[in-house]
Formats: sequence, structure tokens, C-alpha cells
Amino acid sequence: MNVKIPIKKKKGKELTKKDKRVNKKFSKERVVVEHSFGKMKKYRIMGNEFRNRLNRYDNVVSIVSGFVNFKLFNCNGDNFAEFLR
Repeated sequence: MNVKIPIKKKKGKELTKKDKRVNKKFSKERVVVEHSFGKMKKYRIMGNEFRNRLNRYDNVVSIVSGFVNFKLFNCNGDNFAEFLR
């Protein structure tokens, strides 16, 4: 797993333009992930306590992720069948 954190300015100094670009790119990537988690929380898989056997958690998360992805593809007019090939 690779953890990314934004670049923070030092006390009394401003960020360089390059650092600001890096932070902007990072925030664009992060918002996609956060929106995905938000969509999964609508299915109550991550927003509440998991009330099933713990060994089923990965399977349930995979199924809900599939539902979210399927819904995204259908809303965008993309062909989900072609994506699966």
C-alpha cells in the first residue's frame, strides 16, 4: 500500500508553484476515492457496524463495489460488457 499526503508549507513560508500543482493533482485523485466511499456508504457497508460474519466482509464489499461501478457505467452511457472483456 502506498500512502500519499499533501505537501505542507513550512512555518513562515509559502508553497512553491510545483508543490501547489502536486497538491492539486493529489486532491483530484483523492476526491474520486472519497466519492466512491460515499457511494458505498449509501449501501451501509462502510457507514455502519458490519452485522454479519467477519469472513464475509471482503465478499460483501466486492459485491457492493460492483454495484457502484455498474451504476456509474450505466449513468455515463458506457458499455459495461465491453469493460469486462
